[in-house]
Amino acid sequence: MARTPRLGKPKPLPLEQVTHFDEANVGRLGLISVQERIPDTYVRWNAPFEMDGNEGEIVCTCSSEVGGVPHGLDGDFATVLNVLFLEQGAPEDGVVHSTAYALLQRAGFQDSSYYYEKLNASLERLREARYRVSRAWKRPSRKGWDTVDFNYISQIESSTAEGRTLGQGTVLSIKLATPITASIRLRYLRPLDLDFLVSLKRPLTRALYRLLNAVRQSEDSGNGNNAGQNAAKMREFQVSVQSWAESCKLQERETSRIRRNLEDAHQELIERGFLTDVRCEGRGAKATFAYVFNVAQPLPNRVAASGALPAQMYQTLERLRSFGVTLTAANALVEELGLEHIEGRMGKFDRMLAAGYKPRSRSAVVIDVIRDTKGKYAEPLLVSSSTSSLPTYQLVGSKLELEVLPPEESPESSLDTLPLLEQAARTVATLRVLLGKRATDTLMRGVRLALEEGQVKGSDLLQEATKAAFDKKLEAFHQRLLLLVEEYGPERLL
Repeated sequence: MARTPRLGKPKPLPLEQVTHFDEANVGRLGLISVQERIPDTYVRWNAPFEMDGNEGEIVCTCSSEVGGVPHGLDGDFATVLNVLFLEQGAPEDGVVHSTAYALLQRAGFQDSSYYYEKLNASLERLREARYRVSRAWKRPSRKGWDTVDFNYISQIESSTAEGRTLGQGTVLSIKLATPITASIRLRYLRPLDLDFLVSLKRPLTRALYRLLNAVRQSEDSGNGNNAGQNAAKMREFQVSVQSWAESCKLQERETSRIRRNLEDAHQELIERGFLTDVRCEGRGAKATFAYVFNVAQPLPNRVAASGALPAQMYQTLERLRSFGVTLTAANALVEELGLEHIEGRMGKFDRMLAAGYKPRSRSAVVIDVIRDTKGKYAEPLLVSSSTSSLPTYQLVGSKLELEVLPPEESPESSLDTLPLLEQAARTVATLRVLLGKRATDTLMRGVRLALEEGQVKGSDLLQEATKAAFDKKLEAFHQRLLLLVEEYGPERLL
């Protein structure tokens, strides 16, 4: 089945330009088999782990009833769940809110019954599979290695009736494993070029890319001649074929078969520009793979240079891109002006939009607002009292020209057409951003219950929140939400 076609397949970005991130342990340990298809009887694997003199083991057990251990497309959906969890602010409850349609879109798959069935099967396997990682789980706040025991997904809430498969309108709340979510909140992350990843043709190629991407960024990798080098400077990675088969969680362990099974994926990664060469040297148990990465020049670590944590950098760049700013321009702004300045000015731009400001070009005006040093965007001047029309400005050269356009349907009004569960998920996600630290998990669970039960409309809450943010009265709005959820007992808010 074909993946969603993409115009002009993207080239892999230099590491310093990547704006998506994945949890670092998952990629390094290869928790999901790269194999596209496995027999249902493949229900257990164990792999030794050795790094810096530390010896550990990873064991995965699953059930034949769900198709064996996680494999193939399961890795694509697991990656997207991690990315979404970070995008949604890494909430303490570990829950990712999404629709089945959105998961398919982010993973690069078509909106078809075939892929909804694949998604359903993947989620079941990720919930069923049990992992025991012995002395091999890295926690940045501690020295040494931890032992953790978990299911990748611990709980799934779905709007789809029991026994029915997922569909376009299905709303999902997926609770990820505590070790994974805790690691993400501790910012133990690695850049992941998501656009490049989902553009790769085969599941095997995508899985191999995830492993190699983790390897080249592993500051503590003990493999090959590049051990101990900075991740961004790794040019070549050497590993024995047998060890690599264990990392990939392949059933087949004959050297010639391993080479043959990975050959097409190697070729695709070379053709797409991630690798420049793959060499297989030696025979039998002594055979090795040498992966040569396509790195034209030493890559500066822009995240470190800016003094920002990866998640902070990611969120700022994504906000700029949501306004239509190109990635190159967004990176340049961050490097020149810093995150704090840009976040403050984007907050002003958000309040301008909330007041009815309708720019012809969001990207041009948000950049101008960010760079403005003369105060030409004074907020009080952008408030309109008109109920029949809203002010809009067109940027002509360095001047803003005012014109009036008829009102358009707001995102809040279109929200009312969605099912209640999806309205609740989208509203809560937006409120978390607007309220910041005030949006405790207990409060958000109560708000979500009120929305799902129809006690309040999501569009109304978002309009109130936007006005409160503009009027600098978010605390009063916060108190209004506390009163809203007061009737729910503690047992329903756990």
